[in-house]
Amino acid sequence: MVCSLSAAAQDLSLTRDCEVGFRQFINLAETGRLGTDVSDANVAIADNQVRVELVRAGAPNKLLFLTRKRSLESPSRYFDIALGEGATADDLDRVGKALDEVFRSDPFEIVGLEASPDGEPISSLIEAWGRDGWSGVARAWERRAMVLASLRYTVGVIVLVALALLLSLALLWGSRPPRSASDR
Repeated sequence: MVCSLSAAAQDLSLTRDCEVGFRQFINLAETGRLGTDVSDANVAIADNQVRVELVRAGAPNKLLFLTRKRSLESPSRYFDIALGEGATADDLDRVGKALDEVFRSDPFEIVGLEASPDGEPISSLIEAWGRDGWSGVARAWERRAMVLASLRYTVGVIVLVALALLLSLALLWGSRPPRSASDR
């Protein structure tokens, strides 16, 4: 429970490696894979929100906004996609498929956690569920729990464990031993 609360309280940040994925996304737009009328894509990242502008020749551009995945309805594996000015549901589907094509792994990482001890990236719980079900979630959760965390998180866990021990000792000292049949 403590590990889940701390991970939920921490924010996610786009990794530095996501630039490669967005360059591939722009290339898909330039080759017409995001619609026959789309000739290019402008991508801007600010505060873990990505602004995607689909550039069209002779027509107004279409705007979409990407954030980390929080809903199951999004057509993308790792992003929630919000429609902006001029964008349609068809654009949402095309962009979602294109993002899944260029991002093979989760482009977000939990801020405040270091890399895993073996250097291998830790999959998200959603990705682990899709790949291995409950056993995958258990492994991903275990790996996240073993990763070094921030000082604030570590101190919080130590305080909670100390309080639990003190409460257990107080309950033990305050309890009476069970009476045997001969004592009655």
